[in-house]
Amino acid sequence: MHDHECTEGCDHRAPAPTLDEVIRMIGLSSLYCSRGSLELEILDAWEESPPPKKKAARKAAVVERQEEYWTILEAFNGAVPNGAAALSVPFCRAMREVLGGWAEEDFDLMESQQESLGLLLWAVGAIDAMPPLRPGVEAEVTAEAIRRINAGEMTPRMRAEEVLRRVSAELHLILQRADETLCVYREQVRAGSHARPEADILAEARAEVLARAAELDMPVQDGDIVVEGSEYGALAGDEAEDVALNAMSRARAVRWLLGEGPGPS
Repeated sequence: MHDHECTEGCDHRAPAPTLDEVIRMIGLSSLYCSRGSLELEILDAWEESPPPKKKAARKAAVVERQEEYWTILEAFNGAVPNGAAALSVPFCRAMREVLGGWAEEDFDLMESQQESLGLLLWAVGAIDAMPPLRPGVEAEVTAEAIRRINAGEMTPRMRAEEVLRRVSAELHLILQRADETLCVYREQVRAGSHARPEADILAEARAEVLARAAELDMPVQDGDIVVEGSEYGALAGDEAEDVALNAMSRARAVRWLLGEGPGPS
């Protein structure tokens, strides 16, 4: 962790992070989300203004937030030497982008960071219960948890490894269920004209999901796993996609906590 630059070197396995490293990552993820909030406010100012005044409204919004932007950037640059090994190039580039310069992928990463942040705060005990996957981790929840840590109202302690592994298994099962249709594609690519009927492939994929759900004692209803009180297949398209994306972000974070994957950035 002596390299002060953000690199792609985080894409290999590393030992499980220490509590101090998790707390630093919480701080870095929080800074990213704060930076993103400024970008959203600037975007809102542009979208809410009539066409002739959009450019002026955006410029004014940028000027109004410059001081806060520099405060966030200074804090980020000060923290990077102790956390660069777990940061990705896109994360660092977005943090150092000029105010008002974020692209769509930077906002996508912000949503992912918010989910990772919630998982990490839960993992150190700053959030009592895991936030629901739908609608996801709310900014007010993470802000209050971070305030409690900073105010000394709670002492961060890592949850037991078996608890983290249980959560990791549940999240990956949800992702396995979300990817059932990919099983059809993979077999058709591999076997070509000799691929089994689509219904047979999907039935086998579902059977594997249900068997794993039974091992984990996860709720099942009408032949499907239950996620946030609903059968996964009963979720509307956008809801199912949101659940899967949120599960993916959290799964990445918990794998990092277990020393099984790159940092959540």
